[in-house]
Amino acid sequence: MLGHGCQFVAYGTHYTGARLLWPDGSPLNVHRDCLPAISEEQVSEFFSRVRAIIGEATESAAADEGSRTSMHGLAGDLNDVAAAVRVIPNGGPADWNAFNRMGMAVWAATGGDPAGLDLFHAWAERHKSYDADEVAERWPVYPSSPPDKIGAGTLFYLAREAVPTWQRPSAAPTGGVEFDPLTPLLPESAFQRGNQHFALNQDGAALAFVAEYSNSLHYCHQFGCWLKWTGSIWERDHTDLAFEWARKLSRDMADDSVRREFSKVAHASAVERFARSDRDMVVKADDLDRDTFMLGTPDGTVDLRTGDLLPARPDDLIMRSAAVAPAETADCATWLRFLNEATGGDDTLVGFLQRFGGTR
Repeated sequence: MLGHGCQFVAYGTHYTGARLLWPDGSPLNVHRDCLPAISEEQVSEFFSRVRAIIGEATESAAADEGSRTSMHGLAGDLNDVAAAVRVIPNGGPADWNAFNRMGMAVWAATGGDPAGLDLFHAWAERHKSYDADEVAERWPVYPSSPPDKIGAGTLFYLAREAVPTWQRPSAAPTGGVEFDPLTPLLPESAFQRGNQHFALNQDGAALAFVAEYSNSLHYCHQFGCWLKWTGSIWERDHTDLAFEWARKLSRDMADDSVRREFSKVAHASAVERFARSDRDMVVKADDLDRDTFMLGTPDGTVDLRTGDLLPARPDDLIMRSAAVAPAETADCATWLRFLNEATGGDDTLVGFLQRFGGTR
């Protein structure tokens, strides 16, 4: 609304201290009986004019963009939609809003077609936390609450955000070549590692970093440092290993279009900072050494409840470790001879000392 040349959305005082005034005093002084009556026809005419203005602006913007989506930007050409899905990064189900938005956009862009579900699966499986059942369960939900604002246009925007040089196949100079929507399609300016695709920007590099090193590095905000996996336990790293690996990965990812930018210290630092907040990288101090009966050793993890030596696993989040590995047999003649001499051959006392030390 406009009042005396001032643009405002509410009557009152602006944060700068300026008073926002109505032309004739205050709206608080206008009794409802003094408000002009308008008919249903006038309301309908008003909204018709608004729709006409908005519709013209939308159609004009769509024409400038060369969009092949519907007037509302929801449905799109399957070939174009599949091409966009191929380059949009996948942050995994931890980013629930992005995950759900992607599913809704693909559903709307394909009109709920089974090919759209295949595309949603293809996008979701790029992340190591892919759950086919979760994707299948979400898809039938969308018709009950269909999106009215996101669709093909959203996917095209996300594709260009991930890869600025991306364009729809239908708008390509070749005239648009159709392809199987499930056949991987990557522009030259994207990075591929295994079956995962990453945009050539800081966010894409951070996602690639997480995919590559989440089993080797964790970040603990309570400790304020990275933890590295040694092969048997997690230990604090004070050598900037994460930064070094971010630089290495950036060099591997870079092509000629981004090589200069990716070689900068600022880029590697940004990738490392992005990764610090990724749910697959973050670990809480309370989760470390949570099971007090699991002890790390150079040769594996000892379950102190059973005495069994188990393979070391990063997911156990063990930091406590003995300096030596368990012996293959309990033959410790020198130690037993010492106990015998120190206790004067008192087997009862030897047994007590062993129990006191937790070895029996």
